[in-house]
Amino acid sequence: MSSNLTRREVLAALSTFGAAIGLNHVNATTGTAAFHSNRSASAFVDTTYGYELDLQSEGVVLLGPDEDIKKVSFTIGSHQTFSERAVIVNGDRMASRLYQKAELVKRFGALEPETVSIHPAPLPVLAMPESPESGRMIFQCADRQLSGRVSNLLQVPLSPIWLDEMATVLFKDKTKLVVGDRVNLSADLVAKLFGLDEVRETTIVCEVEKANETQAVLKLSGDASGRSLDVATKIRVNASVRAIFETRSLSQLRASFFEQREKGAISPAYAATTKIKLDQTVAATEISAATIRQQTDRSGSAPIFIYQSADNQVEFQHTPQWHLVLDQKGASIWRLIADGEPMTQCNMLFSTGADKTQLDLKTFVAEVEASLQGNLTQIVKQQLLHGADQSQIFRVEAIGKDDEIDLIWIYYLIQEAHGRKAQLVFTTEADLKDAVGQTDLLIAQSFRQPAAPIADATSTTVR
Repeated sequence: MSSNLTRREVLAALSTFGAAIGLNHVNATTGTAAFHSNRSASAFVDTTYGYELDLQSEGVVLLGPDEDIKKVSFTIGSHQTFSERAVIVNGDRMASRLYQKAELVKRFGALEPETVSIHPAPLPVLAMPESPESGRMIFQCADRQLSGRVSNLLQVPLSPIWLDEMATVLFKDKTKLVVGDRVNLSADLVAKLFGLDEVRETTIVCEVEKANETQAVLKLSGDASGRSLDVATKIRVNASVRAIFETRSLSQLRASFFEQREKGAISPAYAATTKIKLDQTVAATEISAATIRQQTDRSGSAPIFIYQSADNQVEFQHTPQWHLVLDQKGASIWRLIADGEPMTQCNMLFSTGADKTQLDLKTFVAEVEASLQGNLTQIVKQQLLHGADQSQIFRVEAIGKDDEIDLIWIYYLIQEAHGRKAQLVFTTEADLKDAVGQTDLLIAQSFRQPAAPIADATSTTVR
């Protein structure tokens, strides 16, 4: 396999590859039998559990155009230590977590390894499903915004919250399990366990292999196919799970699963084998009911991530639907994915230094018209806005056609008081305008760039 690649070629994979093995998707956790009998109101269990999770993944990612595709080997390792107290609000599963440690190290080809970790620790979060049918999780922190990188770090397949749901299915009205008990897992539960949007076919079963008076060893095995975000996905799993009768919970997991995904709008094609170890103990650190109340108060609000680029020295806020596709010195590309489909693309161009020459709105509109020459139908809106740190923002909305497709372009010029500039352009098919809404405003008005050395001016308008 070739490892002769540049960081530019794999940065898109680096930023979105958590999705490739479930690291962009799942999480949360377990409870006791007290939960399963009362789901009509907010509740929390009386026991806080501690978890040690190790994940190791290796495989091949396919990068580049089809005619010149490169196979690049990768490894990903993650270790997490956290306490958790399960919460159910109006029947929906949530979990209050306190992370003592969470770290992920990934290496692509011969590139230097990249490390992502939480800071500072401990980190209290509320973990909850993205939607009632989704295995992908949303993480909310009461006192700070999380970055997409940290959220991706905390996402793991076969998360305790879904193992707890599997325990509910296994036990039903039983107090014990016996050898030979066998359950075909529903497509809905398989989707949650492996962070998929949709499962079309599944043969995954859970069978009791050993049992005594207090516990049982279960085998989880089979295949499934479906979709994750915008691409077709196949998985094959072989796992051992320990069930504890007294708490009717699953306390130990040893799993190996193979996952293969096709190329998508925000991630490359890949094939990976992932091994997971998850151990449950009674936690030394109790999560109080007051902490749970504080966290669940945020459960109705939409999460907002903060993105920070060390290479480009920029930061801004965005919703979880935005995914980084390419990040390189001076530029980046983002795509918004909703219901598994790409909705909007945003191209960003950053100045590397300061330029004291300030453009006016009329000049910027002229640059937009020149950039869209041959495609432009009409400039429909031009605005002067103010952003973070009193930056000046020009917003220009245009309509036109490209390859007979009706498009809407929204151009931004962000000029900092200290001279740095950034240009953003959002491109959306006209019939998706209402679905996309004004998600561009959050990014543009929260955009920050620290001061930089004086540089030559650039008049290039990104498209």
